[in-house]
Amino acid sequence: MYLVYEKCYGEHLYKRIGAMKGFTEAFVAQVAKQILAVLNYFGTLGVSYKELNPQRIHFYSTDPTVPTIRVQNPQLDQLIRNSLATPPAEEEMVLTFIVRNGTE
Repeated sequence: MYLVYEKCYGEHLYKRIGAMKGFTEAFVAQVAKQILAVLNYFGTLGVSYKELNPQRIHFYSTDPTVPTIRVQNPQLDQLIRNSLATPPAEEEMVLTFIVRNGTE
């Protein structure tokens, strides 16, 4: 498994929902499926996620038709940033797990 910092160009979920005039059931289903997959993945690692909120869910793209998300874990993120000699400076950088078989 690799830990990678990615820049997410889209806003967090709270801002995206506020900016949208409406959203489809398909959009909500895609986002919910990704959030549940992240929670399931953390659960398989034995990691609980206590502070999941819309500000911790970032859209990878600014395109509103692409609901690909990244979920930020602030505790893990801070632990990694503190251990790096030169941590990423930008707040929009989200720590992502990349598993060797290509799934996230």
